[in-house]
Amino acid sequence: MTEPSPRIQLSYNPDNSPNFLLNHKPLHSRHNPEQEVLRLAESLDLKPGELLVLIGIGAGYARVFGTITDPARIIYFEPIPEFSSFLNESGFVRDVETQGSRFFSDQGELLAHLSGRSGIRIVSAPRHRDFFPDSHQQLLSAIRTLDKSTTGAFFKRWAYCYFRALDSAEQAFLTNLETKADAPPSEPGPAVLFCGAAPTLSAELDQFDIERHFVIAADTALAPLLAMGIRPQLVISIDSGYGTLYHLRAAARLTNLESLTALAPLTAHPAVKDFFGRIIRYRSTFPLDQILGGGPLSKITEFINPTRNTVGLAILAARALNAVSFQTAGVSFVSSRGDSHARGTGYLLYALERNSRTNPVESYRIGGYKESLTNRNLHTKTALDAMLESWNKPGLASHSRQGRIRHDMSGESIADFVKILPGRELVQYLKSSWDQIQWAKISHLAATEDVARWKRRLSNIESE
Repeated sequence: MTEPSPRIQLSYNPDNSPNFLLNHKPLHSRHNPEQEVLRLAESLDLKPGELLVLIGIGAGYARVFGTITDPARIIYFEPIPEFSSFLNESGFVRDVETQGSRFFSDQGELLAHLSGRSGIRIVSAPRHRDFFPDSHQQLLSAIRTLDKSTTGAFFKRWAYCYFRALDSAEQAFLTNLETKADAPPSEPGPAVLFCGAAPTLSAELDQFDIERHFVIAADTALAPLLAMGIRPQLVISIDSGYGTLYHLRAAARLTNLESLTALAPLTAHPAVKDFFGRIIRYRSTFPLDQILGGGPLSKITEFINPTRNTVGLAILAARALNAVSFQTAGVSFVSSRGDSHARGTGYLLYALERNSRTNPVESYRIGGYKESLTNRNLHTKTALDAMLESWNKPGLASHSRQGRIRHDMSGESIADFVKILPGRELVQYLKSSWDQIQWAKISHLAATEDVARWKRRLSNIESE
């Protein structure tokens, strides 16, 4: 999307900070460029959960946005090749992505990343926009015409699951595990092992003494783990799609799941509560959770997961547990020897149930991991690396040599980890907030008739 550029020349301010001259006019302030950007950032009145897209990075002073809002919610976009090259060479791109932000210089890749996302806030750098108006206008127009039907469909599904979850008489929400009354924050936690469903899962598990680890599993990996005789202490389930049901059914064929504990948002598939004996919720970035964050969920742990993958939640849970180490198995994000996932997941069950003479199991292809990283999985891996680096905890890359640690999140000890909230309290707060400005956050994400139906649904839940 590049356009004919004004004459661009790298320059330096009196304090030796970098700047650019465009037709002999400075792109940034000559005297205090960071303060110039900071004034813009502080004037925005950023809302919780917003995804901030900054257009026009220039010499990189926009990094100050990361000091006033969560870096994982910032996307930097620089379409001008001279500027993007400088940002790469100066280390700006490496630094902001280490903090959890994303950087793009290609409009197509940025739009693919934003597709299906909601709550996007677009901010153009004023001077950059004045010099390159066509570049800014093209991107603004393209973002406005992103597939709104896709966004609406996802949000409709999430909202459906959310209101189904509110039917429950009570919900157990995760509190900061480091603040347990019987365990000061300095007390060492467990050695955490997270298991994903990549085809390398079985081979990689051979490297670990499972009895010495607190095992956290993605719901996709649950059936393969149970088949190997491994019962995780915590199962993470975040997907609201129907595939979740097949993964849980595949696991339930092997054993009763009622003794297991699941960590899941209120937007997770409603069937989660039918399989697990205990469900622990957390406050997510979903707009309805953010509304409740102003009331009943104000003191509930908020998990911001830049990976958009279960492994990100596993890291957050490990940090809350004050883990002495965090390691993974089955988290390669690529296929292996023709297998997209570990053997025995719900994908196989799905293929078996639709098996017929004209539709054999062998013809089923999972749209999952490929031979090389896709853009989506590359983002997940980059965000994962950034989360681990920002944690910067000794021992994360090595085995724990402590004795066997029995950290159990089931049974009576669960009271140390969660706060029980009545479902009715959540419903009442949502109803009281309905006519307030918070609902503007979601009204543009769904059809008018859907929003009206949700309002009726809240009334029905409260009256039941």
